[in-house]
Amino acid sequence: MDVSLAVFTGVNRDAATGLPYHRTQLRAIDYVILTVSCLGIVGNVVSLVVWNTHTTYNSVIFLFKYLAVVDIQHLVSSSCCRIIILFRRYFSDHTYFTVLFTVYGTEFLGQSLSVHVTLLIAVCRFIVVSRPIEVYNGTLLTRCQVIVACVALSFWCLLITIPFPVITLLVFNDKLKVPYFLIVAILFLGTSVATLLIVIFNIFLLKKLHYSLALRSLTLSAQDSISGSGPGRGRRVTVVVVLMSVCTILAYLINGTSLALAFTYFHYTEKQSRSAYYIVFDVLIPTYEFLEALNSSINIIFYLAFFHNFRKVFPTARITEEITESSTVKKKTDEKKSIG
Repeated sequence: MDVSLAVFTGVNRDAATGLPYHRTQLRAIDYVILTVSCLGIVGNVVSLVVWNTHTTYNSVIFLFKYLAVVDIQHLVSSSCCRIIILFRRYFSDHTYFTVLFTVYGTEFLGQSLSVHVTLLIAVCRFIVVSRPIEVYNGTLLTRCQVIVACVALSFWCLLITIPFPVITLLVFNDKLKVPYFLIVAILFLGTSVATLLIVIFNIFLLKKLHYSLALRSLTLSAQDSISGSGPGRGRRVTVVVVLMSVCTILAYLINGTSLALAFTYFHYTEKQSRSAYYIVFDVLIPTYEFLEALNSSINIIFYLAFFHNFRKVFPTARITEEITESSTVKKKTDEKKSIG
């Protein structure tokens, strides 16, 4: 959700119930975010094209593609918010705010989906490391199971997002009197809770991976150790998942929690100091928005760094050689090699 341009309609208006007013000018940080968003859209489109060259079903790659679509939607919505503000003078007040708050709701949907899909990726990776035999046999993380999880996740994010534009438009049209700042705080806090779950599952993932590698090092034969066909690929996938999770944690957990506390403070305090407004609206929120745009744009760098064949943006890109640990393998020989 983009609230970096929020200032108040009047000095004496009650901050606890007053609806934020959005400026008609963009700051330097907004142009930086626009640039990052445009680069991120291109990067996610490239990622989507490359992942689509992988013909064998793989739960992790399937979620990578889903995350790319979600991040594109999030970055497009974020860019549209700033473009609408830039051309504010061409709209009437009612049309401007109606369109702007609706786009804000779309942006928050993309933000919520991005966080929850990253959580789903971490959960799936934890399942792969914890239950490898069932995954290899195709009894866990099947295409149907992952699709159902993605659909359920989309409905959940839509459910928690719809109230924001609806309540905002009702408040704007003076049809509803609610503590607006408290609603914003709850939205930020909700994202922080999902990000906290990402932290928990990544801790479980790293512990399980460490245990699995220690156990595997005791069971690998000398020939397997020399050939290097063992757990290297699986480790690369896990490293990418952890790095993506770390970026999400940095973007949403710390700043999101701080903003939730700040807006809660605004709600319960009758008089707020100018320094508090400055810290929130000129420091915390611009930092939050920049980090969330960067988080939705940076995944392609991880793919390029750890998946060597990802660099070939053609149908001949043999990505199956890069991520095989959680793939559904048809031939037993390939499955045995993947497990080893």
